[in-house]
Formats: sequence, C-alpha cells, structure tokens
Amino acid sequence: MASVRYCLLLLFVIAIVVTQMACSWFYKRPDMELEAASAAISDSKKVCGDIYASDTYLAAQQKLDEANTAADNKDKSAKDLALQAKDLAVGAKEEAENWSESGQVRIATTLSMAQELLSEASELLGNMEDDEFTTAQLSTLSSLRDMEAKVDSMLNGPGCSLMDAESLVSRLLYESKGLVKGIKNEVQRREEEARRRVRTHTVVRGECLWVIAEYDGVYGDPFLWPLLYSANRSQIKDPDLIFPGQVFDVPFDTMARDRNDARKKAMTRGPWSLYDGE
Repeated sequence: MASVRYCLLLLFVIAIVVTQMACSWFYKRPDMELEAASAAISDSKKVCGDIYASDTYLAAQQKLDEANTAADNKDKSAKDLALQAKDLAVGAKEEAENWSESGQVRIATTLSMAQELLSEASELLGNMEDDEFTTAQLSTLSSLRDMEAKVDSMLNGPGCSLMDAESLVSRLLYESKGLVKGIKNEVQRREEEARRRVRTHTVVRGECLWVIAEYDGVYGDPFLWPLLYSANRSQIKDPDLIFPGQVFDVPFDTMARDRNDARKKAMTRGPWSLYDGE
C-alpha cells in the first residue's frame, strides 16, 4: 500500500515538472510589447516627461522593469505589465506636453509683468539726481536685467528648464516690484523734503546767482545757478547782474537731465561779462 502511494506521489511530481517544462518550451517572450513600452518611455523623456510628469514617468519605468523581470522568469504576466508600462509612458508624455505648454504661457506672462516694472524703474531713476541711492538702484536694476535675460534664454532655449525658469521669473517679478516700490518711496520722500525747503529767495547785497545756488536751503551746488536764471528770465536780463530786493523763484521739481545740463552750462560758460546771458 505504501509503495502505491509512493508511486502516485512520484507520478504527480513528474507531471508537474513535465507541465512546467512544456510551458517553458511553448513560452513566447513579449519582445514586441517590451520594445514598444521602452520606445514610449524614450518618447516621453524627449519631451521632458521625466521632469514635467515625473511621477507618471517613474511609474512607467518601474512597470517596465517588472515586465522585464517577469519575461526573464518566463512569467505570462510580462505582456500585460509591458502594456501597462506603455500606457503610463504615453500618459507621461501627454502630461509633460500639457505642462510645458501652460508653463510657457505662465512664464511669458510673468516675464512681461517684470519687464514693465524694470522699464518703470529705469525711467524713474533716469529722472533722479545722480547720487549713492541712484547708483545702488542702478546696480540692482542691472542685476535684474541679467536675470531677465536668463529667464528669456531658458524660456526660448532647448532643454528641460521650464520649471527652473518659472521659479526664477517669480523671483524676478518679486524683486522688480520691490525695486520700483523702493524708488517710488524715495521719490516721494525727496518731493516732500523739497516742499519743506525754500521756494523763493530774496536777493540781498553782495549775492549773485552762483552764491544763491550754493545755499543749503536752495541747491547746495553753485553750478546749478542756470536753473535760477532760466526760472527768472523775466527779472534777469543778464545772469551776472541781479539786484537787492528781487524775489526769485527756486524750482525744485527739475529733472536730472535739466540739472546735468545746468552744470554743463555753468562749467563751460567761460569768462563772465555783462549781457552775455544768451
């Protein structure tokens, strides 16, 4: 009886082995499906799927690894795994293309906003007096212009740098807003200070336009006397000839270029003589 059971058990084991060998002999590796999945993953990477759709791309890659392992073990699940990997890769490609398209629009819009602010900052600084403040702000403006150029290059250039570009352009917009706000605050402060300063000056004996312009309550700079001359032409026939008791307007709302022109005129006027104001 024991020998019969032993024989039956042996026959059962032999049947299992034969079945496995038969399955192995007749197993067909799903090379076509594996290659298609691999190609789909490659196509996804070409449109930056590994960056713009990283989760889906990684899932596709992992599924393909599982499919290859199953194929090496002659597991029938290899084909289904390969098909799943392909579907995931196609999804990653579509996701990346959609993100890229919308990302370009977002970056371009933000960049345009930053460029408008930088242009505004440049115009504001162009109308301010040259001093330490404007020098510092011009340096900041130059750095932001470099950042602007880098964003533009990343936006329009090759590679998968749109995520970095989006981060950088957000920083550019934030810092551009800060620059304009700081300049406007300084302009307002200077305007308020100018309003508190003297608006007219009454000439006393011994004064000339050079002396008046040098007063701290006026311009603090003698080379700006042409501003006084231009503002009071109705009273001044010759810039070298003014009289006690005359009341001159002192303009403080002059542009930086007007002040620069005034200095240039004062420095290049040459020897003074009466009636040479023209």
